Amino acid sequence: MKRTLREGDCVVLSVEASMLSGGIFPMRERQVLDYRPASVAYVTSEVKRKLLNEHVFALPGSWVRRSLGMSYSKLLPRRIETTYSRAGFNAWGDYVAHYAATNNMATPAATDPSSASPSNAGWGRARPAGKGLHRKVEAFASLCQKRGVLFVFTSPPQPREYLERHYAMVNGAMDFLRSIPGLLVLDAPEDHLYDLSLFYDTYHHLTKAGVDLRTAKLVQELRMVLSRESGKRDSKGP
Repeated sequence: MKRTLREGDCVVLSVEASMLSGGIFPMRERQVLDYRPASVAYVTSEVKRKLLNEHVFALPGSWVRRSLGMSYSKLLPRRIETTYSRAGFNAWGDYVAHYAATNNMATPAATDPSSASPSNAGWGRARPAGKGLHRKVEAFASLCQKRGVLFVFTSPPQPREYLERHYAMVNGAMDFLRSIPGLLVLDAPEDHLYDLSLFYDTYHHLTKAGVDLRTAKLVQELRMVLSRESGKRDSKGP
């Protein structure tokens, strides 16, 4: 992304508060590359060497296996078979395979033991915030300032139940984000609270109805700030 930043661009950041720990889980990193091979372009050289050393055959084999005979139209509508399938992404990189599903976090399917629920022991567990990723966000914000790029943060969608459980952690993350020069915080966590029925399988993954609602809110927020920023540039003259 750094190579493609141009003056007048707008970069939108929206991450879960727990992700600001900066910790990396090797298996999850491997899974991301399994589902979206193009993400290897954003992996550091150190991680690439580790992947070659430990997964030189497994990772390419997984890409080939997942690619054979798969298309979005062939996906079965069952949650267990559609969740996080590579074929479930649209042309914009959005995951949409679950949009036709009827289950949500307010009414988990009793016959599906993998359905998420607020009562599950692991639901919403968060890790302490770390400094490693903080420094990277600060450095990226500084780069955006130098290149004339608008860098903004919008709070991720979450149910009120999650915010109440992790209020201190979420607000600690917001305090950090608001302290970064060059990063404009568009809203507060309370601005993107949605009912549990609008979440599919976890406290940040919206259903189609939830996505439409959040998108409309975010578009309105961006229109306001982009209009303001455009006015600032015009007032400076050619």
